[in-house]
Amino acid sequence: MSELEQSTVEEIVVEKVRVAVTGSLTQSLLHHDVAVAVTWLGDELVVQLKTYVLAAEKERVVVYERWPEDWWQAFRGRWFPGWGMEWYPVRYREINIDKPLFGPMCPHVAVSRFREHMQWLRDGESV
Repeated sequence: MSELEQSTVEEIVVEKVRVAVTGSLTQSLLHHDVAVAVTWLGDELVVQLKTYVLAAEKERVVVYERWPEDWWQAFRGRWFPGWGMEWYPVRYREINIDKPLFGPMCPHVAVSRFREHMQWLRDGESV
């Protein structure tokens, strides 16, 4: 028997299905500067909208951690003499995060009406 005769043929029925992605933005959001970026990322269409909303910073998250790069760096840092450290300093890895945390946000208000929402931004109470 030839290879063609031995092969199994499978039939798969597929349908073409229309898909759509829909989102909405209020007119007050579009009142401010809006940057639109449309690009292809591989075989995907990426649409990015950037704008601003009014928000009040409530506190900051500050994290700083530093540690030797590996066990050898930790060993050197603990046991090597000071003159050796000047020539070959210990290598460290570090995390340094300093980001704001925002309180209530007010995306529905235009900048010209900002004053009447100060209490809401400050206390979270309705105006």
